[in-house]
Amino acid sequence: MPTVRYRLRTPVSYWLGAALLLAPCGYLVVLAATVGGGRALALLAFAVAVPAAMLAATAPYWAWPGGHLAFTDDEVIVRRGRRPLVLRRADGVQATIAQVTVQVTAALIPIADLDRGQMIAIGSGARTTRLSTLLIEPSLRAAVLADVARAVRGQPAQGSTPPTPPSSSASAAPPTALDARLDAELDLADR
Repeated sequence: MPTVRYRLRTPVSYWLGAALLLAPCGYLVVLAATVGGGRALALLAFAVAVPAAMLAATAPYWAWPGGHLAFTDDEVIVRRGRRPLVLRRADGVQATIAQVTVQVTAALIPIADLDRGQMIAIGSGARTTRLSTLLIEPSLRAAVLADVARAVRGQPAQGSTPPTPPSSSASAAPPTALDARLDAELDLADR
């Protein structure tokens, strides 16, 4: 069986959120350079800790360029960073899939529930990683979830199969008397 590979791509909204967070942290670094003393050290520590905490807390939502989720006959490979996580099927692959919903509130009043995809925790033994389906192209998400379930059962991945459009001759109903009458009236209107 050939390797089935799904590309992982960080959503643009994640990068926008990171930029909105890094801008004030950059300002704190500049401010720390002008203040000096013990306050500068506190500002620098805060400016470094906040982006690091963001990267750690949101790890399932980003992937390095070239990241992918690949299924082979004997391995499941998750490459989100520089070093891929290689899970051998012989060791048993476990996965859990959880729906992620974010509740939006204003003044402690719930306004909306936003669907944020599914969180996939996949691993073997102590080696586990989590990734969000938001990293995967929307048209391929169902295929990825199905292939993860197949990997847990020890079955080969099937990949995504593009939908075949119905042929026009197979979907067209045979002409009726009403169709013939409509065609005749349209011919008269064209003259």
